[in-house]
Amino acid sequence: MHIGDAAMQAGMPDVALRVASGDVGKNPQNAAALAQQGDAYRTLGRVTEAEASYSRAIAIDPKNMRGQTGLGLLLLKTDPARAEASFSRVVAQTPGQDVALNGLGIARDLQGDHAKAQLAYRMALATGGDSRSAQVNLGLSLALSGDSAGAIAILAPLAAEPQAERRIKDDLAVALVAAGRTEEARTILREEMSDDDSAKTVAAYRSLLQ
Repeated sequence: MHIGDAAMQAGMPDVALRVASGDVGKNPQNAAALAQQGDAYRTLGRVTEAEASYSRAIAIDPKNMRGQTGLGLLLLKTDPARAEASFSRVVAQTPGQDVALNGLGIARDLQGDHAKAQLAYRMALATGGDSRSAQVNLGLSLALSGDSAGAIAILAPLAAEPQAERRIKDDLAVALVAAGRTEEARTILREEMSDDDSAKTVAAYRSLLQ
């Protein structure tokens, strides 16, 4: 397991997959190895196999938090309701799991439940874990729920940092559109697209916020 985890951290999911699959081959009831196998499959984009590995791990050990968290992350794009259920089980078992709390917030936002999403993000921030990701997600959630001032207060300082990710700037543009500050939003968007495309993107953001 340690070798597989080291391979994942080193950005070698193919190696982690070989290690985990070897462990599963020796013991098909090894829930920990199945969850690690799921992580490797997910990182490699092999969604169907990842879901199968996570599901087997959870069937063997329903309290396998790695399996539940991995399944939640996998399902965010396709089934946010099931993702929420997986993250909720992790949080119920171990409340301070920042990755699960952040995922829980995303799943709730995707279902339009912004108030509960924001609660999850704030809980994630309180754990002291990956605070940046939770901050960004909280900012976007606030914009989506109508609190553009709160969103800008969170996102503007992050977007002003020299190495700010593009996603943060785009989320700030959403918040600015929500606040009616469309020209400022277009200025940010023009860093990565043409003037015409920035206008189209602002229009798309307005539709999203309705």
